[in-house]
Amino acid sequence: MHNTLIKYINSKLATKLSDEESNLVVSVFKPKKFRKHQYLLQEGEVCKFAGFIVKGAFKQYTVEKTGEAWGNPFEGSAK
Repeated sequence: MHNTLIKYINSKLATKLSDEESNLVVSVFKPKKFRKHQYLLQEGEVCKFAGFIVKGAFKQYTVEKTGEAWGNPFEGSAK
């Protein structure tokens, strides 16, 4: 997972991450797998992390007081 993330970050930068910066990324990002239909956050929780999708997809959605739901899909397929 870390190699994929570092490769992605390097593809977006003018200069590649140094070894020290790469080690920082490895120390900060911890791999976590989610099962289908598993939630990242429940209603009322405050997000205290950032994520990077290596493979798969998830959907962010909000349910209004009226019961109407709307959302945005996110996909990841890093190669």
